[in-house]
Amino acid sequence: MNYKKIFSITINLAFVIFLIIFFKDNASDFKKIIGIPVYYIALMVVLVILNIYINGIKINLLTKFYNLDLKTKQHFGLSAITTMGNYIVPLRGGAYWRARYLKKYHDFSYMKFMSTFSSTMIITFFSSSLMGLIFTLLTYRTINPFSSKLGLIFFIALVLEILIMLFSPRLKLTKSKIINFGINVINEWRIIRKNYTLVTKLILADIVVILLIALRLVLTYYIIQSPIKLFPGVVIATITMLSILINITPGGLGIKETVIVLSTSLAGATQKAGTLVAILDRVISVIIVFSIGIAFAYILLKEGRKNVSKNTDINH
Repeated sequence: MNYKKIFSITINLAFVIFLIIFFKDNASDFKKIIGIPVYYIALMVVLVILNIYINGIKINLLTKFYNLDLKTKQHFGLSAITTMGNYIVPLRGGAYWRARYLKKYHDFSYMKFMSTFSSTMIITFFSSSLMGLIFTLLTYRTINPFSSKLGLIFFIALVLEILIMLFSPRLKLTKSKIINFGINVINEWRIIRKNYTLVTKLILADIVVILLIALRLVLTYYIIQSPIKLFPGVVIATITMLSILINITPGGLGIKETVIVLSTSLAGATQKAGTLVAILDRVISVIIVFSIGIAFAYILLKEGRKNVSKNTDINH
């Protein structure tokens, strides 16, 4: 068993132990969750599925840049499979599954994949910083004094992202294949960033994802009878998006929850409410993502093997 698996199992066990202790100490509060009306659950399901769908569109926008136009079921399925993989493997390991699928069944090189992956990260950080700054300013008078420091953090992050997007120098290749791989990825980003239509679409997609996460948070706080307003919910959503920088655990397990709990005061809610929200959102998301991810892993692998078999028969 390698260190990644040990680390993943340890984190998951620690989270389960935390859930047991938290449930034991707050059994009365969980009664609010047990009696959730079905239509609230249905709405949560829709929001999670829309999130997966928009992330799938982002995948297809970037693969189309390299002349690979995926079918809807392919980019939607890859989005679900990637998210499922992130829940299992630390350091956003689900991206590796997507890279393997694209390489094996669509001859999409790892260099192209890393270029699309890094572009996604850069643009997501830009979009999150921009939205975070805007909505922190909009809620400046309604949330706690920490908002000024938070706004400064968003501003610094936004400036850094703008510098990366505007001033990415072209690097010369070396004699090292490994170093050249990284250089090629950076140079490809320089080309991608000049496609303003593509970058704009990716930013808009990220904004939609942030709003979907915010709506999920607002709905979940409402479910546990601790309602918050939408604008503070957007601020919390942008913080959770930026937390992928330190996504060293499977699915950001513990990190995303900590971010929600610590930032819940921005919306005027208690940390206990934030913990309940984080747990409920995690449980519902995991159930939906794994249900869709497993189904589409079967569908896409079956389709991929069938296409490979056809191509082999044609060549013979």
